[in-house]
Amino acid sequence: MSETEVYLVGKNHYECIGTSRNSHRSFMYVWDYIAKKYHGLDSFPSWDDNMRKKVWNSHLTHSLEEYETIVLLSTMDYALISVKDYPKLREAYLKFWENNKDSAYLDIVELIDRAYLDIVELIDNRQSLNEDDIFICMNTSLGTCLFEPDFPDEEHADTIFADLSFGFNIFEELDIVKNYKAEQSASSK
Repeated sequence: MSETEVYLVGKNHYECIGTSRNSHRSFMYVWDYIAKKYHGLDSFPSWDDNMRKKVWNSHLTHSLEEYETIVLLSTMDYALISVKDYPKLREAYLKFWENNKDSAYLDIVELIDRAYLDIVELIDNRQSLNEDDIFICMNTSLGTCLFEPDFPDEEHADTIFADLSFGFNIFEELDIVKNYKAEQSASSK
């Protein structure tokens, strides 16, 4: 059975904090929901590359609720959620779950909640580490986290655990989307 793996990653940290069974109740569930609600489709168009991209970019072309945008963005490859933004992600996941009780989002919140206190303690106990240094990311493939660690050895002591340079912070992306839509609205008046 497929799983949704939840990771904590950063320059000096890499940890799988757990898994939620059946990834079709997480990312695929969201894509199916968006396809039905905003595109009038019967299901997520898995085999239609053009429509798949339209569903994945719905936050740019449709008026999604903010919590839907947050949840959708969190399903994208290389999406990062700063630990400091976890309360906002948690709120969006719970709101999505309230409207979609058969999704896995309550399971994922409970999984991250269990680790969250440890994360905060880790940050408090390491003066060189702050909440901007650790991110939450998820993966639904059968492989490893998209932010594969490059474990340091004695010869390369400065090697970082995870290269986050190709990732994007979903809350920064959310702000970009809001600004883009505001500009589009202003220019159409």
